[in-house]
Amino acid sequence: MKKRGILLGAALLLLALLIWAIGAGKAAPDAPTAAPAPAEETAASDEQPVPAEEQSAPESAETALRFSTTAFDGSEVDESILSEATVTMLNFFEPWCPPCIAELPELQRLYENYADKGFNLIGVYSTEEGTAEVLEKAGLGYPVLRYVPAFDAFQTGYVPTTVFLGASGEQLGETVIGARSYEQWDARAAKGRARVPGVCGDRLTMTDRKRFSIQTVAALLQNANFKGFFSGRIYQGAGKNVCVPGLNCYSCPGAVGACPLGSLQSFLGSRPVKIPYYVAGLLLFFGAVLGRAVCGFLCPMGWMQELLHRVPLPKRPRGDRASGPLRKLKYVVLALTLVLPLFFALTPFFCKYLCPAGTLAGVFLALADAAVRPLLGGIFAWKAAVLVSLIAASLLIWRPFCKYLCPLGALYGLFNRFSLYRGEVEETRCIRCEKCAAACRMGVEPHKNINSAECIRCGDCVRACPTGAIRMGFSAAARHKRGEAGTP
Repeated sequence: MKKRGILLGAALLLLALLIWAIGAGKAAPDAPTAAPAPAEETAASDEQPVPAEEQSAPESAETALRFSTTAFDGSEVDESILSEATVTMLNFFEPWCPPCIAELPELQRLYENYADKGFNLIGVYSTEEGTAEVLEKAGLGYPVLRYVPAFDAFQTGYVPTTVFLGASGEQLGETVIGARSYEQWDARAAKGRARVPGVCGDRLTMTDRKRFSIQTVAALLQNANFKGFFSGRIYQGAGKNVCVPGLNCYSCPGAVGACPLGSLQSFLGSRPVKIPYYVAGLLLFFGAVLGRAVCGFLCPMGWMQELLHRVPLPKRPRGDRASGPLRKLKYVVLALTLVLPLFFALTPFFCKYLCPAGTLAGVFLALADAAVRPLLGGIFAWKAAVLVSLIAASLLIWRPFCKYLCPLGALYGLFNRFSLYRGEVEETRCIRCEKCAAACRMGVEPHKNINSAECIRCGDCVRACPTGAIRMGFSAAARHKRGEAGTP
């Protein structure tokens, strides 16, 4: 009863950590919508669009803004207008940009509510054609200025773009790309957030360090029989009747649960063949709810590979997309894992010949129990060679076993398009900068296929996206209800 209580407590702790991780991995609902500015109105050349490396918001301007221009009504305006308020919101827009036009009434509401609270709002445009009609329709009460070169410091290549300035013309916080609703801007103002963070810093994203911490806790909880590592005795308690979601060998002296692949092969390899309703049901459940998020958060084997990859050695290119055909090998391994036991009794192909977790279990048992060492034969030597190769590969390549050989990852990957935990790319926000693809260590191109079977939901793409177009979580399928507008 005591061990059952410990196992139940461990399971609840793991569930709480997973829920926290999922909540931290979501993008905030106020990610912006932005339209690319024409090449002649950006710092790029007339023929070329803004290069990908220049598409993120720039750092805050180091010097105070100094300018002199005319307002739309013909009056002369200079930087002294900034001294009329504690904080001035400078919004760059164009009359041809649908997100800009949609945002203007929202900004007018913001101006009306905060004009007497040390807050000012100024619009800036460069295209004369159509501006009069847009301003008349929006009914703006705040100043609208013509663009002059002094504003080049805030150039991003996208509109709308917003910056916040202090009374002396110094920039507060980073540049914000994209349109927002009144509620989103008002929430910031209500919290007194004068130093508005940039797009990337504004999203609630989980750092890779936090994810790795969750993996570490998950690995420890699944191998909580610590005394087994010293005694060489395999835990045989009630926990072994439950399959853990990741790859964790039943025979590991620390394991407190059963491996789903090992259990599946045990059923299929028995004679007469037993239909594995329970194991298949658990795999379907894990796959339908989490997909390959299991690999990214809960698998001890994935955790071990990432730990090895942290050793400071030269690495293969990030993502390693050139190895795409080799990744199909894991589906061959999955097929052999499921089919061979049906024709050859008591032949758990994967566990017997490939599984690195099982090899590690054998190493731990042999180290703790001298009686086990004489039993290690040629098959173990082969598996040891596989394990050593995997360790060497992990030093250079991120998660090589997950990419090329893991049948459990291959199985969960089939659920990625349908699982409750999934990714989504907001097309109206995506600027095709491909920074998400450059950041992905699994070689996925999220802007093309966010729910690829290769995606382990690590969140690298969410953190890399400069416009907040990528969302990851249980609510990823839900569209933003506010602040959305199409791009031209």
